[in-house]
Amino acid sequence: PPPKMPLLSGIASLLAAVVMPAHPALPYDAGNCSALAPRMSAYVYSECARKLRFGSLGGGKGKGGLFATGRQRRWEAFKRHNCFHAMRPHAEAAMLRAADADAAVRAVQAESSCWSSVFTYPYLNTSIRFGEFSARAPSDAVRRERLVHPSLAWETWMCPATAAIDIGGFLGDTALPIAAVAGASGAVLSFEWNVISYMSVVLQAALNPSLRILPANVGVDARDRYDAKRLHRYVNVPAWVARELPAIVPHLSLIKIDVDDFNEAALESLLALPKVGAAAADARRRPVVKYEWYQRARNEGCGAESQRLWATAAKLGYEVHAGDGTPLPSCQAAKEFARRLGKSLRQFGGENLLSDVMLLPPGVTMANRQQFCPPPLPAAALATLPRLPTPAQMLPEAEQA
Repeated sequence: PPPKMPLLSGIASLLAAVVMPAHPALPYDAGNCSALAPRMSAYVYSECARKLRFGSLGGGKGKGGLFATGRQRRWEAFKRHNCFHAMRPHAEAAMLRAADADAAVRAVQAESSCWSSVFTYPYLNTSIRFGEFSARAPSDAVRRERLVHPSLAWETWMCPATAAIDIGGFLGDTALPIAAVAGASGAVLSFEWNVISYMSVVLQAALNPSLRILPANVGVDARDRYDAKRLHRYVNVPAWVARELPAIVPHLSLIKIDVDDFNEAALESLLALPKVGAAAADARRRPVVKYEWYQRARNEGCGAESQRLWATAAKLGYEVHAGDGTPLPSCQAAKEFARRLGKSLRQFGGENLLSDVMLLPPGVTMANRQQFCPPPLPAAALATLPRLPTPAQMLPEAEQA
């Protein structure tokens, strides 16, 4: 193992390094960031802890170049060498092997003066534990709205003992309740590009070991590609799932898409999802899609971006519905739906009626959705799922050597 070194000498080695690591995964960065992982991985994913360790990190006049402070220079070196990614495997392993909830949180928030907590909420016939580590605690009302608000209706759209794909995992606040509906015999694959947000998804998986949440730290796009500047992989999620985890495809009952500027590419990518098993024989057993109707598009009313939503849904063989199941055959129908509620399209930012729309196979409604579930995920298929994707699944072929 690499020798232990003080924080300052470790960061000095980053400043002295002249070669960019080949890839952010730990095995490829042993000469740079990985030596810092045991010491720093419990601090760098927390905004509060980073400020304490590196000082003020904000931008603005005088913050960079020759006028940067020593701490700011060390921070820039830290980012330049992609240490967030290099330390990721260490933090993942620490969370997943934690003996209890407190130890899982401390794996990514070891700074005692910074806020962190684990909350337990009753949900359906069970309870879920949701962990947070941040600069400040959000309100309980906001947390409940994200996790367990009745309007989310996860128990209506998700089928027990099946699989789901969560495109845009954020803090794990959707993967967790979806996994609770799926139960111990189901699984949720959660894709999150931002490595700091991704760590929150891993934390939810660690805090709820009876549920199967499988986080993946990749971006999403209509095609697989590799961003050499950011050392980050983007994948066509349905194609990736069909290639790497084909056993779950016949058992998918829900796909959630919430990735802002990449929403359209993620929706278009569903064309790559093969129709197999029961879905091939009966289109009503295809997964339903919960899709973020992006605020920018709604602000424009029924502009080009919104029109593409309906066009792509039709190309995929889906019909658009409001969050409460109301059919919306066109964008104009959605505007009329909002008008009847005394609102406009742009006013649905925090609600689940039009800020997210449901794409349903023809013949499926909110009332009969549970009648058209795919078959349950077999135990043998569930047993093949890892806790985290393997490097061979996550890295471009050129980086796997």
